[in-house]
Amino acid sequence: MRLRGFALAALFIGGMASILSPGWAGSSKEKKPIEKAVLKSPTDEEIIHAIILNQDIKLTSHASCASAIPLLQGQTMGDFFSHLISLLQRKEEGGKGLTMVVTKELKAEDGRDIWHCQVDFANQDPESPWKYGIAFKMRAKELMIIRDSFYCPGPS
Repeated sequence: MRLRGFALAALFIGGMASILSPGWAGSSKEKKPIEKAVLKSPTDEEIIHAIILNQDIKLTSHASCASAIPLLQGQTMGDFFSHLISLLQRKEEGGKGLTMVVTKELKAEDGRDIWHCQVDFANQDPESPWKYGIAFKMRAKELMIIRDSFYCPGPS
């Protein structure tokens, strides 16, 4: 009787091992490589939208934005962003306005995927060139700005 119980247990374990093995019914015999999910870079519109949603961030939140404060009536990222857009439209500047949006994939310290986003506004007038920008990190999955990551890469 004891031997019979042992034999049944061995058959059960052997059967379970064959079910769980890669060659069991329905699964391919070749091991497929695990595919890494490809992150989709945020569109220019999504980045601009994120800036608008976070327009209340104070320029004083990062030292790099201090040079922008004297240019503005207000003191928020929204004020700075609006000012930069208005500069592109001024005809008396005589140059060609240019907006560049750049993204770069990064990993956060906690392992989550994030994007480093930078929006630069430039005047390509050879006699008076300038470039100012807004940069920040954005969570890749939710496309939400990490609010304490804002800074102002400029002027140059």
